[in-house]
Amino acid sequence: MKLNELRDNAGAAKKAKRIGRGPGSGKGKTAGRGIKGQKSRSGASIPGWFEGGQTPIHVRVPKLRGFKPVHRVDYQVVNVGRISEYAVAGRFGDAGPGAITVNGEILAAAGLVTHADRPIKVLGDGELKKKLTVQVHKYSASAKAGIEKAVKFLMPALFVMLVALVGYAAVAGDLARALDFLFQADFSKITPQVVLGAVGQAFFSVSVAMGLMIAYGSYLSREISIPRAAVIIAGADTLVALLAGLAIFPLVFANGLDPAEGPGLIFVTLPLAFGHMPAGALFGTIFFLLFIVSALTSSIAVLEPIVAWVDEHRGMRRQVATPLIGLLAWLLGLTTVFSFNIWSDLRPLAAIEAFADKNLFDIQDFLAVNIMLPLGGLLIAIFVGWAMPSPDCRDELGLADSLAYRLWRFLLRYLCPIAVGGILLSNLL
Repeated sequence: MKLNELRDNAGAAKKAKRIGRGPGSGKGKTAGRGIKGQKSRSGASIPGWFEGGQTPIHVRVPKLRGFKPVHRVDYQVVNVGRISEYAVAGRFGDAGPGAITVNGEILAAAGLVTHADRPIKVLGDGELKKKLTVQVHKYSASAKAGIEKAVKFLMPALFVMLVALVGYAAVAGDLARALDFLFQADFSKITPQVVLGAVGQAFFSVSVAMGLMIAYGSYLSREISIPRAAVIIAGADTLVALLAGLAIFPLVFANGLDPAEGPGLIFVTLPLAFGHMPAGALFGTIFFLLFIVSALTSSIAVLEPIVAWVDEHRGMRRQVATPLIGLLAWLLGLTTVFSFNIWSDLRPLAAIEAFADKNLFDIQDFLAVNIMLPLGGLLIAIFVGWAMPSPDCRDELGLADSLAYRLWRFLLRYLCPIAVGGILLSNLL
């Protein structure tokens, strides 16, 4: 008789059945029992919360490797090689022989990413067979529209008031002396330091060499001509500068003020002008409010490269980075304000002969205008002239390989670095 042939005895109170596993149990060899742990044992009660005896719970719980960064940004990753393959295969539509322009919506429609509205990181793995332009929009459309609407109204209003001030200064001020002071050249006073100061002022005025144009240029639509925009910006900046001089200096000479007083002249001469004008208090208030708006828009522009870098490289959201960097800039700016009152006698670098008479404002002005801006312009000229391929330059500028382009590239590669670098070194040595 075999074990699996055992039957209950007649009148037995308990089944004659093998306890445990195996053929005599009637459940097969190991069916439903496992090979280890509590469930494999006979007669053991298993509570409902028990998860099994084979894998300890401390192994099943995911390991926590430190704290999760609060400002972490989870990017959707796509390689340029995949984008290039899709472009060659026509998955982005018929783009023709020119550059391929893709954004989050196009990548999502092609299936390279899952969500068009989430951050996308493009990696350099793969071969790029066509020129690629990636458009990323990380700003609020409503905020952008509101800022543009305000600037489009407020800046022309400030310009109109500036033109009105020029007319008033021409009538009430000493226009002849102002014109002589502004436009009569004295070449004997031109030194390398003066040229360097002029270069720094020019760079600062048109926001070159501080990263601002690079950051804003990355948001620029390809339909906008960069050469045309550059000419308009430089021309408008020069025109506004001349109008400001014609509005201020006639009143300076008419009231016996020192024309070398510096940036503070606008807060000395214009109140005098508004004080003698009909309804001058009202127009003066409006003008300086518009002046504050102009300074605010410039501050936003200066903050943008830093905020964009922190957002992209450090994972800090703009809502956090913008007020934090703005606060740091404001605290640093307080040192320049205090340089004209409570810290006017402070000379932190008095041990250095070149800075013996400079306060905190003078030191920051010298470093920014005379060193950092020309150095930034020099490095940008070297990068664009020598590191950036000529076809890419022509494509971005929208220019053909003409004589004008070749002349511009020659000046950018040779004349500009030599001139700016030579002036910079002559002032440092």
